[in-house]
Amino acid sequence: MRARVLVTQGSWDVEIGELLTALGARVYFLVPNAGWQKVYQRATHVLIPGGADIHPREYGERVTWARPTAPERDQVELRLAHRALDDGKPLMGICRGHQVITVAAGGTLYQDIEAGTGTAHPSRPHAIRVHPQSQIGRLLGPVVRVNSYHHQAVKRVPAGWRVVAESLDGAVVEAIEHPYLPVISVQWHPEVLGDWGLFQLFLGLCEGGV
Repeated sequence: MRARVLVTQGSWDVEIGELLTALGARVYFLVPNAGWQKVYQRATHVLIPGGADIHPREYGERVTWARPTAPERDQVELRLAHRALDDGKPLMGICRGHQVITVAAGGTLYQDIEAGTGTAHPSRPHAIRVHPQSQIGRLLGPVVRVNSYHHQAVKRVPAGWRVVAESLDGAVVEAIEHPYLPVISVQWHPEVLGDWGLFQLFLGLCEGGV
């Protein structure tokens, strides 16, 4: 069956849509201020791309380093992520989307990596370690080079989830995974790298479990 992917609007969403379409999916973009429920019901998969910081109140903190924020987008995407996780619908998060999934599942964020960890995170492409027995590890291998367009990162991993990729110094969580929910959640931007593999993996996920 042809996958029907709901994509919220964000960084490189057009490129993501083109890539998914080239892989045979039908893409539905969620326009601002539109109700997401009807589109969600038609969709077989949900993808949340990159963009502005999540407002810290969504994970119980006051603003220190988070900016710019997008509270209206938070409201839609956090509800959408909650619903997809509850329903076991295939869900992919990229950069901000990865952080949305983290917060929706009960985790927290470093509002700024350097301020929170004392470690500068490179803005240039860099290598990360990937757990070889994870979904993405079986696809990408134990070490992979990724890009970096973010100043925030996962701080507390949601209960029941595990870190499956991290920076070489261990300071930055680059991907998380759930033991049975069909989720791809990565901090980098595979659409910028032209990495079709992760999107193929995502489209191959089935509702209800990996």
